[in-house]
Amino acid sequence: MRSVTRDIIHQWFGNIFKPFCRSHRLLNEGFIMFFEIHVIEKVFPDSQITDLLIVQTQQDALYLNSYTAMNFFAKDTSSISEIYSHFCFSHMLGTALWRMLNSVLPRNSLWINLNEYLNTRFTYSNLGTPDDLWSLIETGVLRKLKNKLYNNLNIKQIMDIWTTQTSCPVVNVIRDYSHKYVKISKEIDGKLDQKPYFIPVSYTKETNIDFVNISPQRFDYLTQSNPEIKIDYDNEDKWFIANILQTGYYRVNYDTKNWRMIARYLNSNKYSNIHVISRAQIIDDAFHLAIEKKLDFSIFWELVSYLWRESNYVAWYPMIKIFERISGALAFSTTHEYFEEIKMKIESLFKYVNKNMYNQNSPIILLNDDLNNHLKQELTKWDVSSIIPCAWRWPKNNMNGI
Repeated sequence: MRSVTRDIIHQWFGNIFKPFCRSHRLLNEGFIMFFEIHVIEKVFPDSQITDLLIVQTQQDALYLNSYTAMNFFAKDTSSISEIYSHFCFSHMLGTALWRMLNSVLPRNSLWINLNEYLNTRFTYSNLGTPDDLWSLIETGVLRKLKNKLYNNLNIKQIMDIWTTQTSCPVVNVIRDYSHKYVKISKEIDGKLDQKPYFIPVSYTKETNIDFVNISPQRFDYLTQSNPEIKIDYDNEDKWFIANILQTGYYRVNYDTKNWRMIARYLNSNKYSNIHVISRAQIIDDAFHLAIEKKLDFSIFWELVSYLWRESNYVAWYPMIKIFERISGALAFSTTHEYFEEIKMKIESLFKYVNKNMYNQNSPIILLNDDLNNHLKQELTKWDVSSIIPCAWRWPKNNMNGI
């Protein structure tokens, strides 16, 4: 299905912009997958395939988006492996940027202006540039709204920021429980900081859960002129989640108490109230923040322990990728002081899932669809006996709290 959709899109469009430079190539390659996801969603509106594609492209792009990868991409290269790495990263990052742009624009305005661009500026012999499309958007409804929505940045400035970005931002969401507010700001990261910057921030609260109605009015924006957002929230025992459905291309780090409230909620029978894309995002963000020593590993394990009751392959995807990346990178040794504890956690997790996967009386309820078959296949691959020999040779200071 995906291959056919992609081939048809390539046949019709190829490149939609002149591939003059890296940023144009990124947008061209990303547009194909972005449009592919849009088409699949329209054809199969009740399928979770779209959720899976979003999680795969967004999280894989974030994984590849290291400082080294970004600089590596900017170089001219003839190595097959380098070209392949560049292409994979480019089309995934480009997809994420198109999706983010679509989220912050008024409903359907991107598609309306894309249609006009393709009908008036696009021919196979004389392609336009991204600036042509940004100009069309600016001359439409956004001219009246941009001061309110974008802190005086226009669409060209916003997209130029993101297509030249050299690192993936981390947004800190820190709650002041005594003064009853949430403070949201961009993490300062020294030489990797991007100036200027533009980060769209959406959020939802446990007191009023809404992961569905995404609109420009639900976004605030972090920029150099607006480096901090404060939101009133007087329920100190209820979670706060930012970056709804991972529409923004960044990771989110919370204060410890809020992380633990999210973990407690996931481990309750209400976990499905958090959208599956956001459940996957929480796991992926927590792991990478823990690896970077910005989050205690004990919190990560609290979060993923809820997977014992999870039947959705989309939510499992980041955990499966985590095990793939760890097992492929570590040597064959069991001498690490944390090995036995990690082994016990993994054994108990997969024994529980394998036991209940085929038990009709299990709390895990599986639907008969392709995604659940994917989950069964993945769990079959991750037999405990194949996990145990893996070495877990992380630096000790990366393993604190497990």
